Amino acid sequence: MTINREASDKTKGFRLQKIRVIEYMLDGIATCEKPQFYSAIEHIEDVYVKDRADDGSETLEENKNYNPDTSFTFNSHEVINTMVSFIDIWLKNQFSDNLKLSFYSTNSYGKEGTSNVVRNNGINLPDKAILELLIDKNYDYKDLIPSIKKFIIAEYKAQYDKPGHPGRIDVIEKMSDNQWRKFISSIDWKFGEFDEVAKKQEVLDKIKACKHFSTSQVGKEASIFAELMEMYDERQNIKDPTEKFIHSSEIELVFIRASSDPNHLIADPVWQLWATMPQSDSRNLKDKIIDVCTSYSERKIEQHALKVARSLIEQSSFVTDKSLLSLKYRVFEHCNDFLLAYLGNRDVSNPITEQEIDELLKKLIEEANDVINNLSKKFSYTYNNQKLIDGLILELFDSCYLAFD
Repeated sequence: MTINREASDKTKGFRLQKIRVIEYMLDGIATCEKPQFYSAIEHIEDVYVKDRADDGSETLEENKNYNPDTSFTFNSHEVINTMVSFIDIWLKNQFSDNLKLSFYSTNSYGKEGTSNVVRNNGINLPDKAILELLIDKNYDYKDLIPSIKKFIIAEYKAQYDKPGHPGRIDVIEKMSDNQWRKFISSIDWKFGEFDEVAKKQEVLDKIKACKHFSTSQVGKEASIFAELMEMYDERQNIKDPTEKFIHSSEIELVFIRASSDPNHLIADPVWQLWATMPQSDSRNLKDKIIDVCTSYSERKIEQHALKVARSLIEQSSFVTDKSLLSLKYRVFEHCNDFLLAYLGNRDVSNPITEQEIDELLKKLIEEANDVINNLSKKFSYTYNNQKLIDGLILELFDSCYLAFD
């Protein structure tokens, strides 16, 4: 039994992972007449790509998005931990020649120094950096293979130091030098690579160079990129691992949609911010109104409550639709800014009247509709009309997000 190394939802460099997997897919499409690739992020490793055609190769990549002014050695935690993961994968695939492993890092590498691991395991280090020798594929360099063996075995034993959970240490300790060479030669080492900002520009250039890109798509490369990013992001939230994968034909469809849709609206990415919203006010809509206007009509409050109920039913019908979360966040952001400015400028010595509350709600609804209508020229919202926004605003008051004080 080996350790489950499925990457966490909070893995650093999540954006870089998506950009890298898109790059892999675009590169595959560029080099194959009939591409048959499928891919996912955070499946086994950060990036996973399977080629169903030809040799059926699998590529697994670990991404490290670190400060470029820092450096790794072979025994850095980020590297040696990846090596233990890689050797588990390599053994599970029975030393397959079709397995391609990759270590992608934005920082540099350095020379190993004396440490407890070196002393305790009697490691004689090469006089050059191990990572430099691996990048140069100089596998016969003095002390390289023995050092690698001892580093990996020591870390492997430390990670699998659990009763009844030994991993494959018995197999690893019996590996010959030729098998160690085969293992390390399956790894492509990339240091000093682009971060997510520079890599995005490189991928935009590859989108424009893609064989699916046509003259009708000129100027739409950014929206194609955004749709590809959203597609991987959305699949990541699917619980069934078999449904996380994206096929090369789906990449082609994104280009086709960009050709057929003159506007090619994209998903509004701010849905991600909704989960970060603070929740601090436990009062409902009625409480918030009465707290500022005790004479407010009970009948109007009941009418507002019916709209809140309607809004909650509407939202439940789109519970998996991220565009609704984006719409809700945009409405909240506008209303919150408007209320802060309005309440900050009014004379607090004068109580809020029923008419003032009604006019304020009317103004919020009108302006929120204008904001969303403008955003709809760029972003796609599945469900968008004035009644929906009317209900959303009242529901934001009924929940913990908006208030009249």
